[in-house]
Amino acid sequence: MPSKVCPICGRETDVLIEGMCPSCYSERHRLISVEGPVKLLVCKSCLSAYQRGRWVRDWKQVARKAVQAAVKFNGSITGVEMDVMGNPLTTMSVRVRARGKIHESLGEVGEEAIVPLNVVLDLCPTCRYVYSEREAAVIQVRKLGRPIDGDLRTALESVIRITLAKSDEVQRGAIIDAKEVEGGIDIRLTNANIAKSIVMAIHRSFPSRVVETEKVVGVKDGKHIYKIIFSVRLINLRRNDEVLIDGAKYVVKDVRNNSVGLLDEKGNSVSMSFDKLIGRRVIMSNQ
Repeated sequence: MPSKVCPICGRETDVLIEGMCPSCYSERHRLISVEGPVKLLVCKSCLSAYQRGRWVRDWKQVARKAVQAAVKFNGSITGVEMDVMGNPLTTMSVRVRARGKIHESLGEVGEEAIVPLNVVLDLCPTCRYVYSEREAAVIQVRKLGRPIDGDLRTALESVIRITLAKSDEVQRGAIIDAKEVEGGIDIRLTNANIAKSIVMAIHRSFPSRVVETEKVVGVKDGKHIYKIIFSVRLINLRRNDEVLIDGAKYVVKDVRNNSVGLLDEKGNSVSMSFDKLIGRRVIMSNQ
């Protein structure tokens, strides 16, 4: 007959392990534990991954080693397997499988953990050198209305990453850099076609207006060299926002594909196109 009682679950048991029955002990002690987030720096052009001061072409190998360094194995481990899932341009994680005994008095068990990777995309020194002198386009993202906050910035980054993931290896490295400036973000690129793809993806995803202009930046073999500048104005307004437009007070009713529905101070409905709105002085009055 069981002679002991587990103080946690109250069940009778023949043996206590560190004051717990085998079931409670197993629930509170795992073979695999992850210590902190796992960060992976990857070149968005060649997909090399940064490891201990150098860039390694086999990013999967670097991912496994990064996870191995962040994972702690407990008890007596008899086997470990790691599978890399996803890719650096979308989402990545590593499936860790381990077999072993969490305590010498318990039987061998198998355990699995999914470790997400925080992938940071940049350019390795080699790719940065290749691309830095070949700026062909600039995307100027500016807001009208609310500031570009963290949620909107994350959504923009997601649209850009998805667009780049659909491109070939050369185009994936087209972004030289992205810098926050007053009122928005400037993105410099080496490829005008991928710049246009990104701009159109942003335009489809957010209420916006796009203007494309060309700027002569030099001459080669008797022909002008152009840089394409894409001006993307995000209409960052929401229902019930209070705004001043050229000093007049309005409340936002809704934001449509090409216009904004407003209520003036007398309660009259007004529709203002994006083109007309961008030409006015718009100030948020309830922020």
